Amino acid sequence: ANIGGTLAYMAGEHLEAFLNNQAQGPGKEADLFSLGVLLFQLYTGHLPVEVDAGLPVREGVQRMLEARKRPA
Repeated sequence: ANIGGTLAYMAGEHLEAFLNNQAQGPGKEADLFSLGVLLFQLYTGHLPVEVDAGLPVREGVQRMLEARKRPA
């Protein structure tokens, strides 16, 4: 799959495309999500969902996806 990006800034659809080895990721809406994460980080000093660097990539992506689906 040609899905790339920084995991912490990926939209849920982007993470799902990554996990499912889809050849193409989501559209422009994912860019808007990434901008929202960036603005959140600039305002608060931390990411809305932290990335656990010690996990294997697929497990980390799955956990991030689950965290994004939980209500705020």
